[in-house]
Amino acid sequence: MKPPYSADSYDTPLHTPLYLLHKLFCGNRLIYHFYSFLSIGMASIKASLGIFGKKEQIISGVSFSRAVEKSGGKIHIRGVEHIRNLNEPVVIVCNHMSIIETIVINGIIREHLDFTFVIKDSLLKTPFFGKVMKAIKAIPLTRADPKADFKTIMTQGKKNLEKGRSIVIFPEGTRSEKFNPDKFGSIGTKLAKNAKVKLIPLALKTNYVEQGKIFKNLGALRQENELYFEFDRPLEITGNGRTEQQHVVEFIDNRLKYWYKLDSENNSIK
Repeated sequence: MKPPYSADSYDTPLHTPLYLLHKLFCGNRLIYHFYSFLSIGMASIKASLGIFGKKEQIISGVSFSRAVEKSGGKIHIRGVEHIRNLNEPVVIVCNHMSIIETIVINGIIREHLDFTFVIKDSLLKTPFFGKVMKAIKAIPLTRADPKADFKTIMTQGKKNLEKGRSIVIFPEGTRSEKFNPDKFGSIGTKLAKNAKVKLIPLALKTNYVEQGKIFKNLGALRQENELYFEFDRPLEITGNGRTEQQHVVEFIDNRLKYWYKLDSENNSIK
């Protein structure tokens, strides 16, 4: 296992060796799904045994990333300098596109920050993945009672931040390949303001796997779609936070538009 993503930027090396099975079976999606779920399964076992600490969480994230790369995916990471030398907890807000970022983020952030996710409570009941979320003490929301969920985030989120633990929130609430600025909630900005901590935007594009028709996470590979993660600078919340919220939305929207343009240009060359 190679070290975690500790440089300020990262790009999947050219000529990254592919899984032998991936080549033998002509890029069949099941090879990627086997290795990616093997990564989640190993993390789940460690979580069940109570040995899922910082090192194991980093290994889990990097292992999942390798499953993507050794199945032909290309990962690009930028802006790690914005989280590298933080001496305080922060709220990280990002768009939500697939299960990939929920795992890969561990390999990127965990080296620099102790953190947990805000998730929907049904994920705690998901085989394997649920045990991982319980082990990192993720904050569960009902998604059925907005007032109760808001209170949960404000109370549990603030408690974690006061203990030095950062919070990662997906304000869209559900996975979506298309980014809709109007549906990107301000809950992360409100938490940062309430807890008096900084806010860090994280834009990502992880539409490497189609949504499966029968099983949501077992879709076909879309190797023409490269994967991107980019952190923006920490934002100090001033006033009511509207300026910072607008900045977050514009940052994510602009990065996605740029990345989709890159994919289109790269595919036209191929």
